[in-house]
Amino acid sequence: MLEMIIAANAWLNGIVWGPPFMILLVGTGAFLTYKLGFFQFRYLIHSWKNSFGEMFRRDIKTEEGAISPFQAVARRWQQPLVWATSQESPPRWC
Repeated sequence: MLEMIIAANAWLNGIVWGPPFMILLVGTGAFLTYKLGFFQFRYLIHSWKNSFGEMFRRDIKTEEGAISPFQAVARRWQQPLVWATSQESPPRWC
């Protein structure tokens, strides 16, 4: 029974990750890149400035109790480590 499941999985992987699907995947990406006017290349600098550039800025004016984007990211990635070492269970949104 297990051999039959493994054989069926191998057959399905050959279809899903075979040359026809890879050609379709790359072709769709090339088509959308062309039709959208090379959007991901034209706005690469803008997207990096507004994501990573904003994260590390020190001159952000915040109101009382607000945190910077860097603090938000650092706090989010710290939480699973804290829960892994404590006896509490993580909240449902994690």
